[in-house]
Order: sequence, then C-alpha cells, then structure tokens
Amino acid sequence: MKLNREFFFIALVMIVLILVFGGAAYASEEADSDVAENTISEEMQTDDEEMTEPEPTDVNTVTVIGTVHDDFVLVSKQGIAYGIAETEAGDVMGQYVGEEVIVKGIISVEEDQKYISVISFEFVEN
Repeated sequence: MKLNREFFFIALVMIVLILVFGGAAYASEEADSDVAENTISEEMQTDDEEMTEPEPTDVNTVTVIGTVHDDFVLVSKQGIAYGIAETEAGDVMGQYVGEEVIVKGIISVEEDQKYISVISFEFVEN
C-alpha cells in the first residue's frame, strides 16, 4: 500500500509540474504571438499622407542627351527615339522643338516604343 501512495504522489507531482511548465510555455508562445500580430498591424497601418508615389531614385533614372522633335519625340545623340511621356516637365520640354537638351528621366517600353518620363531637363549650352 505504501508503494502505491508513493507512486501516486510522484505521478501527481509530475502532472502538476507538466501543467505548470507546459502552461507557462504555452502562455509565453501566445504572448509572443500577440506581440508579433500587434507589430505587424501597426506596421501595416498607414496614413493617407504616406500613400504617395515614390520619388525616383538614382537606380531607375537615366540621363539622355538629345534633340526635341515634333510630336513630343526626343532623339538621343545615339539616334534612339523616345516618346516624351506626359509629365509636367515633359510637357514643357516638348515645346522646345529643335533644342538640344540634357534630360533626367525614367525609360519605359510599351509595344516596342521607348518612352521617357521626364523628371527634369536643361538646355545644352552651345
């Protein structure tokens, strides 16, 4: 009978330990999960002010030297023709037909036609 009581007591202690330490580990994982969810939620929240178009960087901008032609076309010194995309700076530059310019912009290709979205330009000094 004494052996059964000792066995029962040891089993009871082990069950209590498993519940205590197992529950603590589970609670810790759950707390970490809540922290991660809150962090993700806060990072994903944005104000309308932050939802603006990204500024061009040096990585995706190019500099082209060329001459402005009719119908909003820029022909580079290498003979490559670029359609001038509708941007504020591009609309202004397109009015200077016959002028040689240095253009900073972003190149895109649509249906085998190259376009340049003009960010800024300046006239070449002769």
